Parts: sequence; C-alpha cells; structure tokens
Amino acid sequence: MAIGNGVAAYLDSALVRQMAEALRGAQTRILAASIKSPKEALAAWNAGAHVISLPLNVLLALGEHELTEQAVEEFASGGRGVKRK
Repeated sequence: MAIGNGVAAYLDSALVRQMAEALRGAQTRILAASIKSPKEALAAWNAGAHVISLPLNVLLALGEHELTEQAVEEFASGGRGVKRK
C-alpha cells in the first residue's frame, strides 16, 4: 500500500472484501499485512480481514482522536471520573 492518497487502501479493501465473500463459511482466516496507516487498518477490518498486522505506531494512532484526548484530560484533572449535575 505505497500510494498515500487513499487509492491503494480502497483497492486493497476491495480485494479483502472479495476474498471475504469468496471464503464465507470456510475455515480460512484473512490476514491483512503491511498496514501503514490507521485509515488502511480500518479499511481492511471493515472489508472483512480477521487479523491485521500493523506497527505499534499505527495501533496507537487508532486510539487518537480529539474527543478522546479531551476526555482523558478531563478525567485526569477531575480525578474521579464523570461529574454529575
């Protein structure tokens, strides 16, 4: 998946989807490898890959989101979790 504009992720996810459909009901599992970005990881998973091999930095990036960071900061500053009104 060397193309960085999303085209490769689309093509590869289409291939994974085709494989998942062809192998439906079989004991075979689909492994998506050489994942380079969170977008590629999600595309492979949503297309039907059973297992995804990816570097740690991509795995950690899957959990990064503006609202997640905000929630962690609020929890850390409050010390007791969600404040009820």
